[in-house]
Amino acid sequence: MNENEKLVVDAFAAWQAGDGQAVFRLMSDDLEWRIIGTTDISGTYASRKEFLDMVNAKLTPRFAGQLLPTVERIFAEGKTVVAQFTSVAPTHSGPDYKQTYCWIMEVEEGEIRSGTAYLDTALIDRVMA
Repeated sequence: MNENEKLVVDAFAAWQAGDGQAVFRLMSDDLEWRIIGTTDISGTYASRKEFLDMVNAKLTPRFAGQLLPTVERIFAEGKTVVAQFTSVAPTHSGPDYKQTYCWIMEVEEGEIRSGTAYLDTALIDRVMA
């Protein structure tokens, strides 16, 4: 396991244990983060603050509890780290949010510098409705 992979593995383990900000603390201030699709939260974010402000303003308020991940696999090659995981949280409006993700991240000097999040965008639309 390379150093970048270990950073991400450890952060996801902390998130699974209840530290909901563990992975997000690894994100650099000048993060470039892309969420695929055409949902209200899809797009490219030019900073960690911009990304987290959007999540906290639009998606997080829909949850009635903490979003907890279950990691299926994390692997790395050089500075590229890929995390495939699912997450579940109760919602205020109905069925639980059960999401599947694949995050492809570039990690340098102990920080996530950029990434792309692949996920079920139809589920995002249902939760946001």
